Amino acid sequence: MRRAPSTAATLLALAAGLLASCGSTADTGILLRIVASEGLAGEVKAVRVRLRSGPPEAPRGQQKARLLGVVEWPVAVAIRPEEGDASRLFEVTVEGFASADDAASGADPIVRARVESGFLPGAWRILTVWLRDACRGRLCAEGQSCGLTGRCIDTPFRDPRDLPPVGSTTRVVDGGGT
Repeated sequence: MRRAPSTAATLLALAAGLLASCGSTADTGILLRIVASEGLAGEVKAVRVRLRSGPPEAPRGQQKARLLGVVEWPVAVAIRPEEGDASRLFEVTVEGFASADDAASGADPIVRARVESGFLPGAWRILTVWLRDACRGRLCAEGQSCGLTGRCIDTPFRDPRDLPPVGSTTRVVDGGGT
């Protein structure tokens, strides 16, 4: 069995690469860390991340999606503020599928988690979203996410000031409300 690199090493290497390759918003962003419960980790082979963002006083804008084939957990995705505007808020929806083909064909995901947050100007923060066994098959409506017990709850908001900085050794905050 191939041993996966430690979470801290993975996040630090990814963050260093992101910071070195970014443009004018390199100093502001979210490192989205997607983690699957043990029971789902072997079953979920593809992850779709959907992002909607907008100014604090406006509804979230058009949705952008990215499909990722999962090789190892955790999955990490960089989120930077659109147009360099760190005052924007965003909603991220993470869906787990048995295969990339399932995701592309429009099949229902195995699991879905949703969270809202924002950016902290001049900082990269870690937002962790858990795909949990209790949420298997629980596909909550827009504006909701699956909670710890598998029930649909209002989509949680995670204040970026409460999220750990990239490179920290602090405990990662569960950003999925799951």
